[in-house]
Amino acid sequence: MAPGTRSRRGSLIGLCCASLLSACLVTDPVEFEDEQNRPPVIFEAIGPDGVRIPLGSVITTDNPISAGGGGGAAGTGSIVGNNELELRLRVRDENLSQPLRVRMRVRKPNDVTIPYQCPEPEIPPSGGDVREYELGIDKTALDIGACHRVEVVISSRFNRCSTANPDVADQLFDETFEDDDLAYASFWVWETSMDPLTSPEAALRLAKSCETLDYGSATTTPPPPTTGM
Repeated sequence: MAPGTRSRRGSLIGLCCASLLSACLVTDPVEFEDEQNRPPVIFEAIGPDGVRIPLGSVITTDNPISAGGGGGAAGTGSIVGNNELELRLRVRDENLSQPLRVRMRVRKPNDVTIPYQCPEPEIPPSGGDVREYELGIDKTALDIGACHRVEVVISSRFNRCSTANPDVADQLFDETFEDDDLAYASFWVWETSMDPLTSPEAALRLAKSCETLDYGSATTTPPPPTTGM
């Protein structure tokens, strides 16, 4: 065999194989598995002063409208101070690219509910598995001297958004395409402008208003106050 014959023959065979493959090779389409949807988790709440607020705890605050008339949903008088009770929620979601939506409602005494906002606010992707959402609760809507419960649900797949009436809002509140695609958190909010710590009458009024709320299966009574705002 002449020098170089073997290498030339190998090159020729390789060229023929490449030509045949380019003309005749048929491949199946590549199928990519859908990303598994994992539920988000609300794991922390932080107050405006940077203090961590345990989920499910009691927050004390005053309605910024002075309670000149007393007993009303907002009393009478002029607004003083900040109108919103602000909480920063920290949410963990392993589905990094999907947007999340937030529903918040405020339960008031005697089966009165401030429904959630439609369309729901969005929590966009953050680039990591932890996102933050600034939650604002209108303090002027709190009943003077009363107990309230703030409920927050976060999901990527809420079924629909409607506030036509409180009953419909309640039915839709936890209704999603996937029952497990929910992050849930709640807080108790006590309106304390009547100073229930020093006034027995105000303390009794506050306690009675808490009794009118539907506590749900997780909590039978509110815990002691955690922080004031």
